[in-house]
Amino acid sequence: MQPELFLGCNVKDLESRLIALLVSEICREHDKAHDIYNVSWAFFTLKSVGRCSEQFHDKLHQELSLLLERISSEDLRDYLYDYRRAVGVALSIWLIGVENLGLSEGSLKETCEVLTSYSEESEIGELVGATFLLIKHLKDTVLEERIGKVVHKIKELAQKDPAYHLIDLLYVAFFSAIAGDEQFCSEVIELIRRNDFMLTYVKNDPEKLALFLYMVSKAVDSGKCLNLEWCREQRDAIAQDLMIFLNNLPLSHRLSPAGAEQSATGGPKARSASGDGAVIGLPDADLVFPHPDFISKATMALYEAGHLFTSR
Repeated sequence: MQPELFLGCNVKDLESRLIALLVSEICREHDKAHDIYNVSWAFFTLKSVGRCSEQFHDKLHQELSLLLERISSEDLRDYLYDYRRAVGVALSIWLIGVENLGLSEGSLKETCEVLTSYSEESEIGELVGATFLLIKHLKDTVLEERIGKVVHKIKELAQKDPAYHLIDLLYVAFFSAIAGDEQFCSEVIELIRRNDFMLTYVKNDPEKLALFLYMVSKAVDSGKCLNLEWCREQRDAIAQDLMIFLNNLPLSHRLSPAGAEQSATGGPKARSASGDGAVIGLPDADLVFPHPDFISKATMALYEAGHLFTSR
């Protein structure tokens, strides 16, 4: 069965709406340094699906360079204490590249040290995973060993208390898959396959669904999962569930990519896709928008699973 026919889901319409939401989020938030988390996730996704804008890249590049080079050591620690900001900074450095940012060696080293330290202290999977992705890219063996210990501790915690720690393990495995660590991702998939409670926790939460969908899709593509047929079944079933969930989101975010950008930047107001003439401004849409980071992760997962068709 073609993805377009899944229980009435219109894939092309869904894809357009998801991209529109991400574009609008970048346009709205790119002047707010404290929202680097949402902006970095949206930028990450648009880049992954081949819809990256040079304008947004340049703005994020400028803000991040100014932040990391001018901030004091004490203020840097305070700024990154919010794990969302820390995730945003780690992702942004990885996305844009150290060379392109022009960061000094001292500034980069200090930032990575703080990210690693807070990962060790918090054991928050999203922060640990984003830091792991950056550190592995930079090939800092000392910090990589430190963050590796946290990764394995999270795996142990998730096995003991999946209700509380499974989301952390999924984030670590998600970023491991992006970093090319197929072995760890495969181990986590197999752990969940063998544990009905874990699989139930995954399927009861859209965020976990998105993360797991990305993981199993990567595993199927690489052929490295231990039970390939099970992974294929999970990929197709979860993608279908996630698409239905997203298609049932409120009408107010159904903007075209161009309309979203115009509305976000103060241009002409966008109108609802139903043609009823209702004017939708972003302040109104704020009331019903899902979290942009979730939309980012869901879009990446569906794209990796082959259920969105944007070109790289």
